[in-house]
Amino acid sequence: SWQAVPQAEQYRVYWSTQPNVSKTNGSRVDAATNPLVHTGVQNGSTYYYVVTAVGAGGEGPVSQQVSASPRVPVPGAPRDLTAQASPDAERSVALSWLAPTIPANIAEILGYRIYRSVQPDIAANLGAATRIDGSTQTALTDSVPIGGLTYYYIVTALTAAGESAPSAEVSTTPTDEGGGSGGGAGGGSGGGGLFDCGEPVACWQDSTPR
Repeated sequence: SWQAVPQAEQYRVYWSTQPNVSKTNGSRVDAATNPLVHTGVQNGSTYYYVVTAVGAGGEGPVSQQVSASPRVPVPGAPRDLTAQASPDAERSVALSWLAPTIPANIAEILGYRIYRSVQPDIAANLGAATRIDGSTQTALTDSVPIGGLTYYYIVTALTAAGESAPSAEVSTTPTDEGGGSGGGAGGGSGGGGLFDCGEPVACWQDSTPR
């Protein structure tokens, strides 16, 4: 789009995939509407544009050059994420979700990325979460490092155009039936200890016998 010129009868747009577009080297669009939607372009390529005003006295000089690179939009967030602590396996969480709706102009989904944390609101601090890559299905079983803690999850879709927005956050608390007396810094019956729970901070596990 551009600012209208007084007494202009029409506009001409010149474009190219190379910079320094001019009237002589650019492809010309006559009687261009303002704004102009340029169709038939290639995603990922850069296009350069100038515009001129045409009036009774002829065609004016070219405008300042601008450029744009159309991109394939990323999909929306995965839907209906669930996290279920497995009753059959210690420290195990079954995750499942639905793929985002994919309109015709959206890039194909190549896989999914799961983020896990012992702190809520993962999306606000992705760098502190544990990232799980490699899933191409809409389900995953996650083996967590420590049972008895609440784990929070979100999932994103991956495409050639980038990473989608995250799903809604869910949480669950897997069991740790292997716990017993003593352990870690707490030592002894009824104690506890510090463990590496896959986060930037240490986690405490109560080792009181169940």
